[in-house]
Amino acid sequence: MEDSPFSERLERTEFLFSQIMRRIHAYPSRKVLKADVTFAQMKVLWILNSMGECSMSELARSLSVTRSTATTIVNRLVRDGFVKRLRSEADRRWVRLRILSKGKRLISLRKKHRRERLTMILENISPDERRVFIDALEKIYEILDRFSVKGEKERGKAR
Repeated sequence: MEDSPFSERLERTEFLFSQIMRRIHAYPSRKVLKADVTFAQMKVLWILNSMGECSMSELARSLSVTRSTATTIVNRLVRDGFVKRLRSEADRRWVRLRILSKGKRLISLRKKHRRERLTMILENISPDERRVFIDALEKIYEILDRFSVKGEKERGKAR
């Protein structure tokens, strides 16, 4: 692969990255999770679990979707007891979303599943390969973080 043109290496990198991420995050069967939850709903639960509470607008922004799309996803999570809408008596427009214990349990199961998959992967490569792999991930993270901060600053100037 050393003498392959950059574009071929890039193409191979894209393919491998997408396949690796898909397999690491392979959705455990619904029987394992004991819940009929879609990928989009799981993403909402992850966001609410990390944010605590948020408004529908904040959630929609985090998902990069419209408020109506976020509302559709949340409606089913509320119906199934994973999420609760908190309303203000004083201002009926004020609505916050909070993950419930049933949603937190599902997140916990998902984390356990992902950790098991990562452990299986890392146990099957040598300590030197693990160090190289983790160093590369750290570098990629730094680059993405740098560009993310730069992009946020540029978007802020455009407003």
